[in-house]
Amino acid sequence: MIYNEDRQRLHEGRHDTDAAKDPVVITGNPAYQAAVAQSRGTLASCRTALFDAATKASREKGETDTERMNLRNAIAECIAWYGYIRDQASNALLKPSPKNPVSAPEIDRRRKLLDRVFPSAPSELSDIAAGSAIEIFAGIAKAVAGEPDLKPLGFADDMTKAHEKAAGARANLDREANEDSEATQALRDARAAFDRASSAHALMVAGVLKHEGKDADIGRYVLAKNPAYAARRTAGVPIGEEPDIEPLEGEEPEQG
Repeated sequence: MIYNEDRQRLHEGRHDTDAAKDPVVITGNPAYQAAVAQSRGTLASCRTALFDAATKASREKGETDTERMNLRNAIAECIAWYGYIRDQASNALLKPSPKNPVSAPEIDRRRKLLDRVFPSAPSELSDIAAGSAIEIFAGIAKAVAGEPDLKPLGFADDMTKAHEKAAGARANLDREANEDSEATQALRDARAAFDRASSAHALMVAGVLKHEGKDADIGRYVLAKNPAYAARRTAGVPIGEEPDIEPLEGEEPEQG
């Protein structure tokens, strides 16, 4: 998805570079022709850079959203295992068979063990930050694998795998978030460069046309100066509804 503000820039940039493709049409002065050609070339380069930056930022945002969902699912899986193991351990340690009675002091010891290893209800873990939750799951995996009372239950491998999956998802999200941040900054820089080039080109073309006595033609060569187009922008008409809006090579535009 390319944001509407960038789609507008790309649309205006394409119009203005196409309109100035042949500077001879704008002016018969060779010096002015060279100046228009140079400003057009700069604008075209900045437009290409903006398109690349916008598509990359969109892609990185999508990848970050995917990894965020993967982390959410991995933590949910850990919580599910936590609740299941907690219930199974409670039943096994606190509700012994009548054939194998356990003394009250032993039941009390086991209860304290369970309170230490499983201090929270599963629902409470859903409200904990991902990093803290993963640390908790690491401790639980270690306890289920190492505590003599819990190890025989056979859930060490399940909890360890669930924790490792969550830890890996967190690492992937951190990586994608960093790349997303870099792509967002690159997009900001590309926008600024494009805006400078667009403004300089508009001033150049407008100045040449004024010199040629063609003030009325400025809107033909600089889309932002076209009265009808400017009125639609002021009225808030979606950029996607422009009559000559061009497809952006398979990119989905922002809705609205």
